[in-house]
Amino acid sequence: MNASGITGTASFTRDSNDNTTILIELTNTNTDEHPANIRFNTAAEGGPIAITLEPCTRAVSTTVVTQLDDGTPIDFDKLLNLDGHVSKQESSANPDVVVAIADIGINAN
Repeated sequence: MNASGITGTASFTRDSNDNTTILIELTNTNTDEHPANIRFNTAAEGGPIAITLEPCTRAVSTTVVTQLDDGTPIDFDKLLNLDGHVSKQESSANPDVVVAIADIGINAN
């Protein structure tokens, strides 16, 4: 997005308690901190933040997810069926500039 050249992967792993660990690994990025979120709706539609993820520092982010930001519990299966997308922002200073985005859940192809 926005000519950033940044690409990457987001991996969702279920643990023994049915929590989800989300690992994000970026390529073609610098060592700056990039905020990350799971947002509702498709990437094309955009939407409000559903889950605030740990920022990518040195191109990697790991977050254990058990609930949405509003406190609603979410397990692995519900997360895989979420109407959502992952977005990475340029920086905390420029949170409105998206540098990478991908549909997840029911929106993923």
